[in-house]
Amino acid sequence: MRALWCDYNWIEDSVRTYTQALRRAAITDVVAIQRGGLFPAMVAAHILDVPVLHSVSFDRHANRPRWVSESRPAANARVLLVDDIAGAGITLVSTKRFLEQRGYAVKTLTIGYDTKSRLIPDFGRDFAERTAVFPWERHRLNRTFAEDMERDRSSLRADSAYELVGLDL
Repeated sequence: MRALWCDYNWIEDSVRTYTQALRRAAITDVVAIQRGGLFPAMVAAHILDVPVLHSVSFDRHANRPRWVSESRPAANARVLLVDDIAGAGITLVSTKRFLEQRGYAVKTLTIGYDTKSRLIPDFGRDFAERTAVFPWERHRLNRTFAEDMERDRSSLRADSAYELVGLDL
């Protein structure tokens, strides 16, 4: 698979392509999935003039999202749930369900998605046989990370165990 280099400008431009559609969706609140969803959610909140950005984290081992921000969307809000990518879609499906169980109408936005994802986002592009390399995931370029991925994904170490190759800050 070939790498798709995603810098901050490219990510912002990607989110901005959905400006009119997002406005038509009458989104009232934006919820970011930490960590990868924070930057694209910030861009979406700016586009939509949403003053508060809410956030959740996702525990992959327990397959469970939880609120991180103290603020919550108002009852019956129209929420835009944002993450960087929908790979297998587990995080997106679980977090969308988490929000819907709390009475929110949820639309989803990711920068990209894999067509094998359990959930194709409402807004996002097919990364068709490309591996996204986001600024916050440069550790994925580390040779040791690649070797660990090849062996067994369940044996991956914490992100901090892999030296960063470079950041485009």
